[in-house]
Amino acid sequence: MFSPRRKTSEPSKSVLHNPQEALQILSVFGRAIPVILLTGYLAWFYPFADLVDRSGTPLGSDYVMLYVAGQTVLTGQADSLYDDRANQRRTSALLPTMDPELKWPYRYPPVTAWLMSSLAQLAYGWSFATFACITSLCVLLALGMLITALGVAENRRKLVFWSMLGWPVIYEAVIGGQTSPLALFFVVAGVIALQRKHDFIGGLLIGLCIYKPNIVFILVIATLIARPKAFWGMLAVAIPATMLSLHTVGMSGLRTYVELSTSLATSQWTLETPHWKVHGLAPLLDKVFSGHGKLLVVMIGVPVAVALGWIWRKSENDRWWLASAALLNTNALLNPYVPIYDLLLIIPAGLITVLYYVRKHEDHLSEVTPQIIAIVSVLFVGPHLSQSVAYATGVQVFPVLLTMILILQIRELISTAEPKAEVDLQQG
Repeated sequence: MFSPRRKTSEPSKSVLHNPQEALQILSVFGRAIPVILLTGYLAWFYPFADLVDRSGTPLGSDYVMLYVAGQTVLTGQADSLYDDRANQRRTSALLPTMDPELKWPYRYPPVTAWLMSSLAQLAYGWSFATFACITSLCVLLALGMLITALGVAENRRKLVFWSMLGWPVIYEAVIGGQTSPLALFFVVAGVIALQRKHDFIGGLLIGLCIYKPNIVFILVIATLIARPKAFWGMLAVAIPATMLSLHTVGMSGLRTYVELSTSLATSQWTLETPHWKVHGLAPLLDKVFSGHGKLLVVMIGVPVAVALGWIWRKSENDRWWLASAALLNTNALLNPYVPIYDLLLIIPAGLITVLYYVRKHEDHLSEVTPQIIAIVSVLFVGPHLSQSVAYATGVQVFPVLLTMILILQIRELISTAEPKAEVDLQQG
């Protein structure tokens, strides 16, 4: 798949013009990166006297917030689920040696805390290990399904799989106890179902992201425009989730969650998470428009989601997949709150975009290999490098780079508007 079926010129010896060699090198990094990162993570916990690393951060980082929320429900104290002081006391009691300056406010829906009450019955270490296994499995299944659905040639699938598995954001999410790997699985499975015209199932799968609704803000709107029947699948999830939330915290607790969510989407920047850790366009707009960045991305994001949803509705074959990629990138850019681990959802967008260019330029692939490598490099190392730059300067660069990729995708969507210009991604 990653080399043309017909050779029009002698291949260059440079890796920048040899797509096969570039893929093999990337797959080697893909095997090495998890080993390096996991070894370093374990070393940071030495001598393993407790479940806290040398900086005072607990095993699983943000997972402690989910675990404590599950405990809160389990012990019948759900009425204080959104009480930040109470949650801080519970966290300190659970992990006394943790850095007391670290804050873990609970901002997920009540139904998520109810779901976590099962894992909260285990000891914290075993609970996190179980959760990490679940999220790791979600990543592996999502990558496997995506590679198969996009028709990657069988003799290239292992190389592509290992290449994608080397993306550092995956380990940021899994090691950090994040729930975004669950969303990756639901979104990939949902998009594949939609592509196969199983609208109810696609809507149901995307609807399962209700455990963290903001993570698919743009995608949900676009899905309802492109495939209206998906609404019924989403509703099949929303009704029981709402009932469980009411059962868990009552109407007052659900009202508190809605108020907190509305504040997250529209207010000035009052989160514990600083600007330099957030990767959408909201922080940049926040600087330009005096603290209204989150509200602006919502105002821009809704019409953009509708427009892309309409393009999605009218597309087939490669154009449909490319519109999916553009939507996932837009979902990351025009979302009020996108920490680095939620960038996991641009993995499918990256593979779709690269595969599109490979298929489109297969007769002269070596000529566009540098551009493909540039896209892959931005997606692989951009988030963490940008975060380092933002920490020093206060400016996130990655959203600008991702916007440039989005512009390329939209340009291609416009250029492939005519059916005769389409190339099936699953051809060959």
